[in-house]
Amino acid sequence: MLQLWLATDDSPSQTARALYAASSTAALLRRPVELALRDSEGVRFRRFDANGEPEGTPGADDRSDEDLDGGGPSSAGPSSAVRRGSGPGGVRRRGMGQGEAGPNDTVHDAGWTAVRNQMRTLEEAARAEHAAHTREGRLRGRMTAAERVLTEAEPPVRQAERDRDDAHAAADTAAAELAAAERAVPLAEGNDQERRARVTQLTTELQDQDERVTDATRAAGEYHDAVRTAEEELAAAEGAVREAEEAARQRPANSAARGGSSRRG
Repeated sequence: MLQLWLATDDSPSQTARALYAASSTAALLRRPVELALRDSEGVRFRRFDANGEPEGTPGADDRSDEDLDGGGPSSAGPSSAVRRGSGPGGVRRRGMGQGEAGPNDTVHDAGWTAVRNQMRTLEEAARAEHAAHTREGRLRGRMTAAERVLTEAEPPVRQAERDRDDAHAAADTAAAELAAAERAVPLAEGNDQERRARVTQLTTELQDQDERVTDATRAAGEYHDAVRTAEEELAAAEGAVREAEEAARQRPANSAARGGSSRRG
């Protein structure tokens, strides 16, 4: 038989947990377990069979030396005043006949009923705790996956934020350029009107210059014709002068020739 020693602070919850631990240990190991439970009243013993069910409690001779020396009061509980034997619950009051149930037996049975109820409550709580742990494990797994997805999504999100900031900056630049262009339109229109007026003025001046050039060209043609006529007249006059000079040279020679002939005759 496996013996399990536990100490409690006299609270019902710790007592129930100790009983539940001993019962679960017996059922798990498939071995009888004897629980030595120490509290402010001393050490009390509880036995559980291989199925985890409570058995009859050992009598006073099986208590600890502290109890035998008077360390625990007589009110330590029904288990300290009962011993194994026949009768209801397998226990009977020491000093009573077999099959006789004393008041402590009734208290003992009621106590074990309360313990069993607490054990069932603890078992339900343990199952609920196990389910909660299982659910927590699943949630942690999902959280881990979600954190991994979040970690993987952070770089694209940061890139999207940078792209958004760049787009905002480009939009601001475009808006500033549009505002500047809108401000430049009136100036450009004014400059265009000035250029148009200047072009009109230059066109008028060019037309005037064309007319002057035409007049000058016509006058130059007339001057050219006059010069050509003058040159022709000059050439004719020069020819006449040359002819007169030639005639003047020929007259003395003819006179000399005529004089010599008359002398010879």
